[in-house]
Amino acid sequence: MIAKVEQIQILLNNYEREWILDQVGRTKHPPIKSGASYAIYMYFDGDIKLLEKWCRTYFDIFEESPLDE
Repeated sequence: MIAKVEQIQILLNNYEREWILDQVGRTKHPPIKSGASYAIYMYFDGDIKLLEKWCRTYFDIFEESPLDE
């Protein structure tokens, strides 16, 4: 399980790095506002509905929005 978590961490970090280095064509993703959001969006294969569900679940668990900075 630790190996899987580390694999996901590397993947998310790579996606976020792409955003930070402006390698993703941000105009293609107007609802995405940050590198972290882009990483999760890409992790879910660009499925906005799944990303919204993840945000709701995050809020239910942590009682704060994952979109707050």
